[in-house]
Amino acid sequence: MTKLSAPAYAFVSMPKSNVSFKKSGYVYHIGKGYRNDKGQPTSSQTIIGKYDTLTGMLIPNDNYFRIYGGKPQPRTAAIESIKNYGSYFLLKAITRESQLDTLLNRVFGEDAQSILMLAIYMALEGNVLSLCEDWMEETLTGSDVILTSQECSRLLKVINEAKRNEFFRAWVHIRQQEEYLAYDITSISSYSKLNEEVEFGYNRDKEKLPQINLGMYFGETTKLPVYYRTYYGSIPDKRHLVAMMEGGDKVGIKNAHFVMDRGFFSKDNLVYLNHHTRGFIIGMPNRLVLSQQIILAHGEEVKSSRYDLGIGDVNGIALERSDYGFRCRVHLLYSDEKMADEKYRFKTEFKKWQDSIAKGLIPRGAEPFFHITKDKKEAVLNAEANHEVIDAYRQTMGYFLVMSTDFQKSPADILEIYRLKDVIEKSFDNIKNDLDMKRLRIHSAQAEEGKMFLAFLALILRTYVFNTIKPYILKKRLSLDRIFIEMRKIKVAVHSTGVMMHNPLTKKQKDILAYFNHSEEGVTESLKHILKHQSVF
Repeated sequence: MTKLSAPAYAFVSMPKSNVSFKKSGYVYHIGKGYRNDKGQPTSSQTIIGKYDTLTGMLIPNDNYFRIYGGKPQPRTAAIESIKNYGSYFLLKAITRESQLDTLLNRVFGEDAQSILMLAIYMALEGNVLSLCEDWMEETLTGSDVILTSQECSRLLKVINEAKRNEFFRAWVHIRQQEEYLAYDITSISSYSKLNEEVEFGYNRDKEKLPQINLGMYFGETTKLPVYYRTYYGSIPDKRHLVAMMEGGDKVGIKNAHFVMDRGFFSKDNLVYLNHHTRGFIIGMPNRLVLSQQIILAHGEEVKSSRYDLGIGDVNGIALERSDYGFRCRVHLLYSDEKMADEKYRFKTEFKKWQDSIAKGLIPRGAEPFFHITKDKKEAVLNAEANHEVIDAYRQTMGYFLVMSTDFQKSPADILEIYRLKDVIEKSFDNIKNDLDMKRLRIHSAQAEEGKMFLAFLALILRTYVFNTIKPYILKKRLSLDRIFIEMRKIKVAVHSTGVMMHNPLTKKQKDILAYFNHSEEGVTESLKHILKHQSVF
């Protein structure tokens, strides 16, 4: 067999079948099969060129044109750069499918595409906006705009409260109106001295920094962020509910169904929710006297197999109540798995408490479970287990209660909706960890609000990707960032003539794109679109 001939022909696409790759980089055409002298099946192989590792294209030789036809073209344009494209292509497509691009264009006009670019950057790279310019140099975006630090600062000021609320009204309008809205709060530490909402308060991350609190609604069906609002760092979660709902009402969230965890359970909140929502689902703390009374009265009954909900090992019944002045259902649920887990965790925690108390320290949460004797200086003299409290606590293990004003849904339905609120908790992890928003590094209040809005858009994009490809992630045991890394491997070669070629997609890349109803041909078409609208790279 002869090696690749000398003429430098222009690259061609790699044949999709009947080819063989060798470690040397040479590519062979596999001919028609036949049996050799020994009767063994074999086939003819002819070198048709060499694989180009930068572009994924074929550098053809004369054999290629003899077999596949066509006229060889001289290679006239050198590759100027290799740019990332796959992950940007995916998120850009999602902005169209989710209508984000349309809404942002309507609200922000000529700044919309730059704002969207920043959101895509944050979704892929994190919240350090000063590095966006470098990212754009390495990524084919089809945009002539370079987002310098100065331009990013300007855009953050453009994202004012009026524009944000205009966007929220449009975003709320296109969501599914009948879905439940999951609501939760997190704290985000900030270095800002100019934002009046930044105050010291209960910090969920145990950081000694002032903070703002962030409340957010998520759609229970779409599993996408719907609306957020920031507020003073010192305001307790329970007190913010009214302000959050009043803000939601201004952007079109009216008479919605809500689901929230037990941290928001208070008589005032329940009465307010009953008067201002179409219905709500809320977790009830087991420590409530009412909860303990219900468990004591019906706990053993719930364990009966006739109350099996068909969801894991969970049993449950619905009890009509009016303890807070309105009709509702309290769903009493029980799980053997939850029972075993809580029993083990309490036993482990109780041993740690005993060790600490022996050293004269009283850990947070331990005191109710001990009879503690102290001297005049508050030093611990003696501590004995409070078996009455311990036994009462053990009686509630394995049980959890959920209150609902939705009389149409069964305990199994209520449990499924209540569990789906976990999506908002995971998304808060995303916004603080994956998007690197655990600490805000902006000192201007207005810029801080602008950056929070960008993080909200980035969270929509990341959540959309995760929701779509979740089966693949679970099957392959991948993280969301591994999906983006794999897509980033789709490269584009940029020539001085404006010709771009992407490397052939791997099976993994094709599988990922298929979840979003995209293909290799779609990537190629998008490159043609960029070529059509951009003549210089």
